[in-house]
Amino acid sequence: MTATENTRTTNVFVIGLIAALTTALLSMAGCYAPPLSGLACDATHRCDDGYACVRDICVAAGANVCVTDDDCDDGQHCALRLCDGDCANDCAGWTGRCDDDGGEGEGEGEGEGEGEGEGEGEGEGEGPCGLVPGDDVVEGSLTVDNPATLSVLSGRKAINGDLVINLTSDASLASLSTLSGVNGSLIVQGPLSDLSPLSGLSCVGRDLILRGVSGSPSLPLLDVVPLSLVVDDVAFTDLRGFSSLRGVGGALQITDSAFADLTGLGALTYVGGDVLVTGVGSFAGVSSLLQVGALSLGDRAPSDLRGLENLARVVDVLRISGASGTDLSPLSSLARVGGLIVTYAPGASFRGLVALTTIDGGLSVQRGSDDFVGLETLQTIGNLMVTSDGPASLHGLENVSAIGEVRLVGTRLVDLDGLSGLVVVDRVFEIGDNPDLVDITGLSSLHRVGGRLTVVDNARLPGLDPLVLDDVSDVEITANPALRTLPRLGEATGAVALSQLPLLTDLAGFVDVERIGGSLHIADCGVVDTAGLSQLRVVTGDVALTDLPAAVEVAGLGSLQEVGGAVVVDNTGVQTLAPLQRLATVGGDLVVRGNAALIDVAGVAGARVDDALVVRDNPQLSSCRAERLAVALGKQPAVDVVNGNDGPGCFCAAAP
Repeated sequence: MTATENTRTTNVFVIGLIAALTTALLSMAGCYAPPLSGLACDATHRCDDGYACVRDICVAAGANVCVTDDDCDDGQHCALRLCDGDCANDCAGWTGRCDDDGGEGEGEGEGEGEGEGEGEGEGEGEGPCGLVPGDDVVEGSLTVDNPATLSVLSGRKAINGDLVINLTSDASLASLSTLSGVNGSLIVQGPLSDLSPLSGLSCVGRDLILRGVSGSPSLPLLDVVPLSLVVDDVAFTDLRGFSSLRGVGGALQITDSAFADLTGLGALTYVGGDVLVTGVGSFAGVSSLLQVGALSLGDRAPSDLRGLENLARVVDVLRISGASGTDLSPLSSLARVGGLIVTYAPGASFRGLVALTTIDGGLSVQRGSDDFVGLETLQTIGNLMVTSDGPASLHGLENVSAIGEVRLVGTRLVDLDGLSGLVVVDRVFEIGDNPDLVDITGLSSLHRVGGRLTVVDNARLPGLDPLVLDDVSDVEITANPALRTLPRLGEATGAVALSQLPLLTDLAGFVDVERIGGSLHIADCGVVDTAGLSQLRVVTGDVALTDLPAAVEVAGLGSLQEVGGAVVVDNTGVQTLAPLQRLATVGGDLVVRGNAALIDVAGVAGARVDDALVVRDNPQLSSCRAERLAVALGKQPAVDVVNGNDGPGCFCAAAP
């Protein structure tokens, strides 16, 4: 096989990937229905038998199945080949499998440069362009910085390395007229007026960079650039020389050039990296583009998005900045993005994103739109963050049912009505420092928070009772001076902490909680009674009631049987611990301290206390009762254990 024949195989990896993604992304426009061979897939929409779902795409199953090199072992690359007659079933034009890198032969001797084989064996397939060493192949990389050096390439068909042409004046590239493959990067820089000798180029193994050239390229055989395509500061006026280009594996950068639009890139379906386009008036010309890695709009990017009508997915972030007037309606097919970030775009609108259903990562708006109107089709968000310079309303998110994390911190929000369809928050839900928030009725559909629920420092928030959670991990409700009601909890698998809630007088929201999978801390609240804890039997961490001067009883803890950590009753208005008589196990310390009205500790005398006992500074509790409790628990009634209990009745014969 000649070097020319090998170079014309092009880069099998990106060709296959483009074919796969083209089929997969087109499938996203309709309903999922088997068979899904070569199409989009997920946990719900499975592939046919004999195929595996890898990175949301069905590929032929097997131990070496892959979509990118990251799916393969070290020393292998992912070869996604166009199907020949051996493809099982209908694989929509491609298969994917891990192949060993190289293909080098065996024998003695060694060559020079990058990407070469060793010796004189029979190996084929060196590098992305499949080059075989020979007289017409330049082994190793070559830099041309004066015209005379170009003669070295006369009659050569391939370069097994990088080719860098960096000239400061115009020169003829006629010596490159036989060149069909560059196994590494091709970089052409300088005021070159005629690039037509490169028209036979069918394969570039890495980057293709054109910078500062004046002549238009003509690359009718080049359909893939495996890494980045950079066209920067060039003098030619259109991109028709790239008319066969179907895919760019890395970034597409078209900057500081005099293009009216992107005409010439009509075959382009896939860009694996960032799309950076500046100094161009319109995206017109890329109507086949289905997927990009990331896309930035605003600043110097085209404000006219026509041409992106078929773009279905942005894998990483769609970023909108400084483009308040940008019409997003050409993005009418965009169904999924890795993130959506709007910054410094006052008055920006989401109207036009009529197909967007999924944001895998974050949705964040800073100094942009005042609401989320236009995102009514959105169903899933990875992370939602709204801060002080974010929207004043959540309207537009009513159909979002699942969010990974929600952080509403320092916002201008008055209510959370825009979250009326929210059912699940997988991880953290934080509502903090929102001075105007007075209504959380919009959370009435939320039933699960997989991580921590934090409600902190919301000055005017009167209640959390519209929130009914069947399942939550940790709960922290702190420093909400107007709060009178708690959320209704079914199960708390983590810690529960309530503090600095002066108007909270009862714990009615916790009436269904039987078990807390962490600690229970209630401090500095207006709680009068603990009746809301009447079903609580087990707390795996500590139970701490501190700085509760209005709490005169612990009757609500009458069902408590087991505490895995310490039990602390400190600075409360409690008069007796008699309701705690069912408490059988305290895994840590038992601390009863500074309770001004306490006269009776007999209720905990039957418990097993694994660590220290401290009964101190309870002025109405007689010292003999404190000492008898220590004896009942098997502890020494030393001064440092029981002290400062100065109540009357030490010489009575009553039980402790």
